[in-house]
Amino acid sequence: MGKNDGPVVMATVAPKALVTAQRPVSTDIEPSIPKPYTARAMAAPAMGHPDGTSQT
Repeated sequence: MGKNDGPVVMATVAPKALVTAQRPVSTDIEPSIPKPYTARAMAAPAMGHPDGTSQT
């Protein structure tokens, strides 16, 4: 087993989308983006732009 031997709470890799295994989820994102697991249809937040960016 790995570092965490507990149950899997949320999968972070999609088996049919190999890029998700190549780009692991950052573990220090919570201070910049509140609830990073929440879907946001009209915003694309990032560490440098927690409120998203505008398309101009």
